[in-house]
Amino acid sequence: IYDRYLPEDIFQELPGWAKPAALLHAVVLPRGQGQRLELIALTLDELKDEMRDVSPVDIVAKRQTAVLDMRSFTQTHWQGTIRTDRKAVLLLQTPFDAGWSAWTDSQGATIMKVDAGLLGLFLTAGEHRVELRYQPRWLLAGVTVSIASCLILFLLLWRWPNTRLPAV
Repeated sequence: IYDRYLPEDIFQELPGWAKPAALLHAVVLPRGQGQRLELIALTLDELKDEMRDVSPVDIVAKRQTAVLDMRSFTQTHWQGTIRTDRKAVLLLQTPFDAGWSAWTDSQGATIMKVDAGLLGLFLTAGEHRVELRYQPRWLLAGVTVSIASCLILFLLLWRWPNTRLPAV
């Protein structure tokens, strides 16, 4: 989880070598989203200081103190628990897609696109039960069109007159 964020436009200005290191220190959010969530903004100067003073090993160790404890995991359904001391973003290493739905403590939650394309979920302070489900957005429409097409085909085959080929 990340309790600090880096605005996406500042992240884009970083040199290529600094971007992977920056992703260890803060979650990247579109401009204004971090303020709406009341997260702590990480300035460019603070990021430079941390990148210079804190080793990547220490940052990874810090990240490992608050992780999602998975209770159930399939490709389309995740359940787990997590504890955070303050408002934070749970970053999931899976691509963002509008087909994901999320619940925290059995209440609907908003998923967001973070780190330029990954799945994120906002959490308040405390212990939370997290559940995510995936359903392709066009699944129902695809099933409906398929069933309608099959019905039309069967109707045409049933109503089509029996034609015999002439004998040669």
